[in-house]
Amino acid sequence: MKKTNRADIVIPAVMIAISAYVFFTVRGMRTEASLFPMIVSVVTSILSAILLSNTLLKAQKQQNDAAPAQKSSKKLFWLTAALIVFYAFGIILIGFYPATLVYFIASFYVYRVRKLLMIACVTVGMAVCIYFVFTVLLSMRLPIGVFFGGELY
Repeated sequence: MKKTNRADIVIPAVMIAISAYVFFTVRGMRTEASLFPMIVSVVTSILSAILLSNTLLKAQKQQNDAAPAQKSSKKLFWLTAALIVFYAFGIILIGFYPATLVYFIASFYVYRVRKLLMIACVTVGMAVCIYFVFTVLLSMRLPIGVFFGGELY
């Protein structure tokens, strides 16, 4: 097993151990106070066990074609990093919402998603969710961009 896969095994195992510790520690508390930590620890244990089993199953099925995959994943990493940098500059120049729409569409292109309906639905859906959470619920003003009359800082 490669070094990168060790973390995929160790982290879920540690999370299961921490969850078990929390579960048995809060059992001595009042029922009202211990209910939420118990639920969280059980859900965390279940999700960590699923992740651990998936990792072990994938490790068994791996083939020796890791070199081409590693090269393409490095390229994908650098493309994603460049997108994030352009996104940050886009927020300053054209504002949060237009930059977010462009970023999502570009990200889908980089990750080779070509289903236009899905791209449109996810992009618009995320923009609406962000607007609702930050502008409506939290009453935050998001940057409008220098090109649309906003200030640089």
